[in-house]
Amino acid sequence: GLVQDLDRQWNDLVKFETTMSSSKDPSSDFSMMTRGDNVDSPAAWQGLSDLWKARLLLVGAAALYGTNFSLVKHLGDIMPVGISTSLRFAAAVLVTLPWLLKDLRKNDDARMAAWLGFEVGLWNSIGYVAQAVGLDTTPAAESAFICSLAVVTVPILDFCAGKQLHTRQWIGVILAVVGVAFLELVGSTSTGHTMNTGDILTMVQPFAFGLGFWRMESAMRRFPDHASRMTAAQLLAVFLSSVAYGLWAIDMPTLQSFPWNEWMTSSSVIFGILWTGIITTALSIYMENKAMQTLSAAETTLIFSTEPLWGAAFAGLVMGEQLGPNVALGATFIMTACLYSNLGMDGMRNLWQGSMSSLASFSNQRLDPVGANKLPL
Repeated sequence: GLVQDLDRQWNDLVKFETTMSSSKDPSSDFSMMTRGDNVDSPAAWQGLSDLWKARLLLVGAAALYGTNFSLVKHLGDIMPVGISTSLRFAAAVLVTLPWLLKDLRKNDDARMAAWLGFEVGLWNSIGYVAQAVGLDTTPAAESAFICSLAVVTVPILDFCAGKQLHTRQWIGVILAVVGVAFLELVGSTSTGHTMNTGDILTMVQPFAFGLGFWRMESAMRRFPDHASRMTAAQLLAVFLSSVAYGLWAIDMPTLQSFPWNEWMTSSSVIFGILWTGIITTALSIYMENKAMQTLSAAETTLIFSTEPLWGAAFAGLVMGEQLGPNVALGATFIMTACLYSNLGMDGMRNLWQGSMSSLASFSNQRLDPVGANKLPL
């Protein structure tokens, strides 16, 4: 099945690349990935292929999660947030619960890994609830770009833990703040929109999710073979937190008065719950956790910084949202902050040159299929 295929792919990757420290500079890794040294060497070619395969898998997860914002906003327009999040994560828990329960009583490591995953889930639950409530008043595309600030949050947490930050990471923080200012403040003067509780809750996302990334990195270093178990534990924590929030926000008479039959027979509601619960949450978190067996939190969040691009595209396609000048400019600052804080100018240049080199090589292979056969498989 899908999970077994993912396990095989990632186990092959783990054999190639040893666990990276969170203090490792991601720009040096991207430089290694993108430069064209020794491309004729079978070992180098094989290593490059595996690394790009891993990162493209994460880009796929980011694309899936990018669809999350519009669908969560759609569900929030139909039913209260406490109900939509509870149903969404109930679906995710039902799918992943066997991962959590397998050999749980027989293995001390399994129990500790489950507990660490549960802790990460508690942090993530703050982000998920804040996201869902914030989307009631905040456009999905704007929420997606603000969520991507988790890329900047992780280095700040490293700094709080005693690690030295690079100058480019401080510059990234400043660029990110400027980007948020364009999203929230410039837009409010031009459109008459004033910052409200939903906007403030939306800005809770990067801190909650960034802390979840940061703690999960440590957990995966300790228990690299328990990614699926920690995924299930995370989702269980978010589900319980969502139920608790729903019971706190909605009284029982109101809860009983909702049109449950109408909701549960609506194809759009069922699709939204299953998609956001199983695909964009359970599957995406599983892929993310597997990645963190080998990648640092900073690099993982860097790759996930492509998520708002997918989110904005999907919001425009499905919700009809359009990016105003202030949102486009703010998004540019935020994306620049995400890239520059993790790669620096040299890393961004190497990434660009390597991408262009890869495109040129691909074009040459298409034009010269005989010569392409000389490349090692």
